[in-house]
Amino acid sequence: RLPMVVRGMRWLARMPRPAIRGQLLCAVAAALIAAGVVEELPPAAAAIPLLFAAYLAFEYPPPGAGVGKPAPPLSNTKLIGEDTVQLDNKGTLLPGHVYIVVFWRSSKQCIRALPRLERLWRRCAAVLPKKASMLLVADRGETEAGLAAFLKRWEGQITMSLLLDQAGEAEVEYIHRFDVLSLPHAFVVSPQGTIVWHGNANLKGLIQATEALLSRCVAETDSGTKASAEKISSAGDSAANGQKPTESKKKK
Repeated sequence: RLPMVVRGMRWLARMPRPAIRGQLLCAVAAALIAAGVVEELPPAAAAIPLLFAAYLAFEYPPPGAGVGKPAPPLSNTKLIGEDTVQLDNKGTLLPGHVYIVVFWRSSKQCIRALPRLERLWRRCAAVLPKKASMLLVADRGETEAGLAAFLKRWEGQITMSLLLDQAGEAEVEYIHRFDVLSLPHAFVVSPQGTIVWHGNANLKGLIQATEALLSRCVAETDSGTKASAEKISSAGDSAANGQKPTESKKKK
């Protein structure tokens, strides 16, 4: 029986999502304790790993439903700090831009995620300059003064745009609509304005989804640039040979 348990634990350890892996490990541990395999612990102790599994499910939920849907506007949000945000006057996300919208509050878990998010943001800015934005949307329970003090403490370390969800409209459109359970929670939005991924900002899936989107955008840009270069080259060759560039015939 023990070799079977060891093989099962090794299989769980190879699973890609750490949170799900942890929950399954907790479930296995609870089952072993309840079955009396762990003689040193009473069956009632099985509740301990189950409680930890519940904690993992709440703090690190898997990516949620809503992928493929249009990203709602960030209405009635107020910019805190420098004006670097790329939104229109109504808070609508601009077409042709990549956005990572992170719902956030000044809790320990959210603050721990900041260095990782900043590294990801700088990667986006380097790959797609002026065509990418990472927006920290602070919970409406935060205050302008508190957020301003936060920016001052993190000056030089955080270059992401910080918005305050003043009336909770963005919370309704994102957090409530897509059944978000915990913060920080990130939404990755494509240049077409659709959500391509969303989940806890501490999950590896955020980096993977962002990298995949950046690669696709770069490939599309390179393809368009190559096509334009070929068109210009063709026009230049025609001019050199004394030929007029071909024009499409208009329908009568």
